[in-house]
Amino acid sequence: MKSEILDEVQRLASTKVLRALILEDNDADFELILQHLQSSGVRVEHTRAENEKEFCAALQAKDFDVVLSEYRVATWTGLQAVLELRKMGKDIPFLLVTETLGEEAAVECIKQGATDYILKENLSRLPSALARALAEKALQDENARAQEALRLSEARNRDLVENSAYGIFRVAADGSFLDANPTLLRITGCASNADLLALNLARDIFRFPEQYAQLISACRQNGQVHGTEAEWRRRDGGLLTVRMNVRQLSAAGHAGGLEVIAEDVTELRAIERQLRQAQKFEAVGQLAGGIAHDFNNVVGAILGWAELGFEQNRDNPQVAERFTRIREQAERAAALTRELLAFARRQVLQPRAVLSIPSRAGWSVFSTKLSAKTSSSSS
Repeated sequence: MKSEILDEVQRLASTKVLRALILEDNDADFELILQHLQSSGVRVEHTRAENEKEFCAALQAKDFDVVLSEYRVATWTGLQAVLELRKMGKDIPFLLVTETLGEEAAVECIKQGATDYILKENLSRLPSALARALAEKALQDENARAQEALRLSEARNRDLVENSAYGIFRVAADGSFLDANPTLLRITGCASNADLLALNLARDIFRFPEQYAQLISACRQNGQVHGTEAEWRRRDGGLLTVRMNVRQLSAAGHAGGLEVIAEDVTELRAIERQLRQAQKFEAVGQLAGGIAHDFNNVVGAILGWAELGFEQNRDNPQVAERFTRIREQAERAAALTRELLAFARRQVLQPRAVLSIPSRAGWSVFSTKLSAKTSSSSS
């Protein structure tokens, strides 16, 4: 990768104008530096600074691709120049081009941020040193995009997990929790991560151990399970139904563990049960309505014949009384039919008082009166 970037920088250096800030107070040395760059095919757009004031002004006025600096300039030094460059937040290659430079001074300059140093007696090394410095800067910039992209990706993934409507968590092979998002705390009724981490998925969360055992077996066999449902216990003792997507972990240190995405479907299942119950009542109501309609026709005929029999036997009280009793029972049947129809049509039934069962003493009196009335009727 580094060699590819170096080749690319060298290619661009011959086609692209390189913006260089050159800190040099010696005219001959300044021209010599430009000559070596141009002779190697590097196109340079240069700005010259001969002292600290001009150097700082140039950095504030323009952006540069590289700084080439003499170590000693008037009352200033290249070490001070590189410190000023970093102080201003300019992250650009800094190359010292100097007559002589002691080992300690060279080490200190590199330590403070200088990229490289070239002795003026060996200026032929300047183009290659410049290309290498630009390549390292390009590689550094590339890594810093990559790192920022990774940071943004991690931030997006973290935000997605933490704000998900699903409980997302991982457990070790023994069922102990490794980590979880806030939604899982809400689902399980835990007040904090510490509360959750003190629990065990198999022992404390699953209501039925056999469901957990079946889940583990399926994961070991297939590696993952989708859409499986189980009953969980909350911390407050409540029960809930969850639908899970489960994947077996294979990373080092977590082999045999599980990654779980859980959805609380307790309300959904309750609504489904209510819907099924309503459908059952609707079916019963339709059946009752059909029966009541047919039965109503029969009762209507009975009432008609009872009324006709009563009218024809007004002069015979004994027979008329029997038709009256038939009509009363038929009317009761008609009332029951109306209630069935009301149920079928989902109408509100009007409550009414019903005959209460008499006490034992009352029942004796009632039975005596009924027997006496029956005897008189028979006679």
